[in-house]
Amino acid sequence: MSRPTLLNLETALWVNRLGTFAATAQKMHTTQPAISLRIRELEASLSTTLFERKGHRMEPTVEGRKFLHRIEPLVAEVQEVLGSARDSLATQGVIRIGSGDIPMTWFGNLVGQLQREMPDVTYELHIGIARRLLAQLEDGRLDFVLMAGRVEYPTLTSTSLGCTPMLWVMAQDRWRLFGDGNLKKRALASLLNAGPIWLIPRDSPYFAGQVEMLKSKGADLRNVNSCDNMNTLIDLVARNGGMGYLPRVLIEERLKRGELMEVMGMPTTGQVEYFIVTSRARQARLVQQVVDLTVRGSQFSKCRDAGDS
Repeated sequence: MSRPTLLNLETALWVNRLGTFAATAQKMHTTQPAISLRIRELEASLSTTLFERKGHRMEPTVEGRKFLHRIEPLVAEVQEVLGSARDSLATQGVIRIGSGDIPMTWFGNLVGQLQREMPDVTYELHIGIARRLLAQLEDGRLDFVLMAGRVEYPTLTSTSLGCTPMLWVMAQDRWRLFGDGNLKKRALASLLNAGPIWLIPRDSPYFAGQVEMLKSKGADLRNVNSCDNMNTLIDLVARNGGMGYLPRVLIEERLKRGELMEVMGMPTTGQVEYFIVTSRARQARLVQQVVDLTVRGSQFSKCRDAGDS
């Protein structure tokens, strides 16, 4: 005869508390025949009748009352041990994160906080361009991605992390050649067309808008180039007489040193919104905990309702 399972024992305790197989089935999210089968299996393994029908209710027999009284504290203790084990395992593991450069300006501090709260969790960071990271997310090789722009894929969901201010800046040599501190439209067009213009990748949701803005200012679009690495893009602008649309948080020191200068006559209220992107198909408890903490710990600014981006 097979031994009783924990599920058999839990079922018997719920039948005793609720009085009917129907109520027990509803409580345990199963069917009435399944509850009846579990009780029959338990009674067969014990060679004892545990319940008898009295009207519409199932009442424990004398033997049943004795048995249920003895197993109730034991089952409660096992459930507590299993629950503690699940909680412990739920806060252990490796979280794989994809990101661009800008979120890394504050994510390191957040990881320190996360590790204090969940010391048994470690993190793998993969820095790259958005389309490659999203492909890895869909393949299950990443748990979530921090990226610019909302993703509209049916298999993915995006949660806003806030916005980061953007500036149009240029290198000093370009300013010396064409800047007079009070640029008119013609002078701005000359400045724009004096050399390369650097933008984020063409598949970015912000690329097309910036190209249209440049065109409206008189820029020759043959000068427009793109780079998929933000730090490299900044170096290209600073060292090669370029001009670019760059995040303020990554260029503050260069602005202070005079390596880069804001372009007069260009929009000054730009912002880029960042999102944390997760898979709709995979909602592991640990991943969701880290996602929630990342959203709360984001150091991006609150997005403005209007502005060029």
